[in-house]
Amino acid sequence: MVEPVNLPLTFKCPVGGEEWPVTEFKCFVDATKKKQTPSTITFFCPADHYFKLKQAMAAGMFTKVQEGRLLATAERHVAAFRRGKSSRSWP
Repeated sequence: MVEPVNLPLTFKCPVGGEEWPVTEFKCFVDATKKKQTPSTITFFCPADHYFKLKQAMAAGMFTKVQEGRLLATAERHVAAFRRGKSSRSWP
């Protein structure tokens, strides 16, 4: 599981505008892609709105440093998934 570090207590969903605890968002990566990009990582808020990391960055949810960490974590997650060591859901 990925622990939220240096993140606010809540995120504002860029689709619906609602605020939710950061731990309530789910994140999925596209394991069919060779390289993870801001367009291959999808977040879901508790209201079942979904948005890509690219949209989250445009909404100011993450810094560039956090984006880099998310992409690196996604790469490790996909590698583990391909080895059969991980599920598709992240965290």
